[in-house]
This record gives sequence, structure tokens and C-alpha cells, in this order.
Amino acid sequence: MRNFYFLFFAQMVSLSGSVLNSVISMFWVYSITGSLSGSILSGFFPVAVYFLVSTFAAAMVDRGSKKKFVLMGEAAQALVFVAFFLMAKNEVKNLYAVYFLQGLIGLASAFFSPAIAAWEMGYIRDVYQKMAGKMHVVSTTLNLSFTLIGGLLAARVPFHYIFLFNAVSYAAAFLIEVFIPEPAQAAPPKKAAGPGHLLADMAGGLRYIISEKPAVFSSILLLSLINMFFAPLANVMPVFIKAGLNLGPDAFSYTMISSMAGAMAAGFAVSKFGKLSVHLLLLFCVVDAGLCLLMYFVNGLGALLLIMVVVGFITSLMTIAVRIEVSTVKPEYYCKVQSLSENIAGLLVPAGIVMMSVLAGAGGVRMPFLFSGIALLAVAGLFRLLMMSEKFKSGFAAADAAAGGQI
Repeated sequence: MRNFYFLFFAQMVSLSGSVLNSVISMFWVYSITGSLSGSILSGFFPVAVYFLVSTFAAAMVDRGSKKKFVLMGEAAQALVFVAFFLMAKNEVKNLYAVYFLQGLIGLASAFFSPAIAAWEMGYIRDVYQKMAGKMHVVSTTLNLSFTLIGGLLAARVPFHYIFLFNAVSYAAAFLIEVFIPEPAQAAPPKKAAGPGHLLADMAGGLRYIISEKPAVFSSILLLSLINMFFAPLANVMPVFIKAGLNLGPDAFSYTMISSMAGAMAAGFAVSKFGKLSVHLLLLFCVVDAGLCLLMYFVNGLGALLLIMVVVGFITSLMTIAVRIEVSTVKPEYYCKVQSLSENIAGLLVPAGIVMMSVLAGAGGVRMPFLFSGIALLAVAGLFRLLMMSEKFKSGFAAADAAAGGQI
């Protein structure tokens, strides 16, 4: 377990830079462009590139050294933030360069995410269910800390210094991970790795999740629709706070902290009460719709902070539920299934980001919240009709029985 703790610590180090970037990046883009749609659209490229290549990347990771892919991901992201540092320091106002660099972050993450997950799982597979909630609490605590720091820094420190810190955090994680060995079960399998084999791997992972985990597959499809209308609002939030509420990065930091407080509560709840029923996803969809409609009418920071606590709680319950379920698959399918679950769940997010960008540009920064609330109610109604079919009833009943304890 000692190697796992070192690896988890290294991941938290690089996460600190990632969190700071999430707080300040769109404020920086807005400061150099003054464009609502351009700022929101900057979040499109890392997401789009990630989901475009992640399934293919996961198949490659399955056949290679997890450590090697993690190190390449850390190094690539460190270099991207060096580029951002140079752009901000020299006041380069090239939106296309920003989009390109954001796309590189998505490309690096597509290989890094399944590799670090598989590397960690090699150490803790037998105790993952017990540790999932605790790991979530630790990472959320770090998110809370650096979100607060990021908001305070963004209001007081030049952007280029924060980008430099981001680069250093990824470089430091790289140096720690160099000295951590891979567990035996994470060693690369001895298989050919041509394009045909990789495509067969991806198809095999899809067949496996459809045939062996039908209820989970159905739930991931619902998640993809929820994510299409709800996840892109994270890209709208910095611009909403700046242009809609006339507040600064420190206020955005407080909203992130509120969300993460809800996420911590979710982690504690899962640790105490056990697994989540996939049946709750429909309820989560309705709650998300209500939260969107409430945010459309928000005029003060206090009300927004309360809403964000619930957002963090609900979002984290969905995330933990899927992660625990994916952890039960056969080891040889883990990377592929994890990547497929992320890919399917996030399949429509890039389209959603573009949609929110257009809505904000045409109807104002509040319009995406109204549209998403109505759309999510429609999604909930549609999925409720589907759940009434016998095939869905039997699939969800089996998933609930396998889940054991539920909340």
C-alpha cells in the first residue's frame, strides 16, 4: 500500500495545478477577448479532443506500461502550462492558440486518466469499494483548498504566475512518479498492438459492458443526456459570475468551494451507507433540472452558494456510483470499460458546450440555465417512460440487487 499512497500523493500534487487552472482559465480568456461565447467555447476543445480519442487511448494503455503513459501525460501538461505562462506574460491575445493548447490538454488527459486509474487499481483492487469514498473526500478537500487559493490569487496575482505554478505542479508529480514501481498486475500484456487489435479491443469492451452490465450501460446513456445539458454549465459559470452578477474570480472560487462541500458530504455519505442504486439517476436528473431553473433567477451570491452545495452533492453521487460499478469489471477489461463509461457519459458534452456558447451569445448569460432546466425535465420524462418497459425493469432490479446497501 505504500506505493499506492505515494502515487495518490503525486496525483494530488498535479491536481492542485489542474484545480487552479479550472478557476482562472476562463477569466483569463474573458480578460483578453471580452467575449462571452469565446470564453465558454474555450472549454469545448479539451473536452472534445478527450472524448474523440479516449476510447482508442484506453485500448493503447491496456497494452502498454501504465507508468509510461502517466509520465507522458504529466510532462505534456507541464509543457502546455509553460506555453500558457509565456502567452500570459507576453500578453499574447491569440484565441486560436488558446484553443490549440486546450486541445493538447484534452489529448494528454485521454491517455493519462485511464493509465493513472489502472495503475492505482493495481494496488487497491480488493479494497476499492471501501476506499472510494475516502479517496473522494481527500481529493475534494484538496480541491476546496486550491479553489479558494485560486480565487484569491486570480484577483490579486498576474495570471502568468498561476500558469507557472500549474507547470511546476505537473513537473513535481512527474518527478515523484518516476520512482514509483508498477504493481505486477499492471504490467503490459504481451500482445500485438496494431490498429486492428486496438479496434478489436474497443469493440470487445463495448460488447462486454452491453452484455454483462446492461443496467449500467443504460444508466450511462442517461448520464450522457444529463451531461449534455448540465455539465457545460460549468463553462458558463465564470462568465455568469462576471457578466451576470458583476463579481470577480474570488466569487467564482466561493461557488466552487460550495460545490466541493457538497461533494465532500456525498463522499462521507457513500462511505457510511454503502453503494448507490442506479435507480436514483432519474431522481438526480429531476433535481438537476430544478437547480438549473433556480440558477436562472439567482441575483445574489448567497443563494448561488446554497444551490452549488446541492450541485456538488448530486454530481458526486453520480460520479461515485459509476466508479464503484466500473471497479467490479474483470481486470483485463478495466481500462476499456472505464474509458467507455466516461466516453459514453461525456459523448454529448462538447455539443452541449457549443450550444451553451450560442445561447449565451444570443440570449444572454442566463439563457443556458433556463434552457437546460427545461431540457432536463424532458429527458427525465423520456427516460421514465423507457424504465416502464419490462427489459429496463429487470435490468435495474438486477443492478439494485447487486448493489447491496443503497442510499
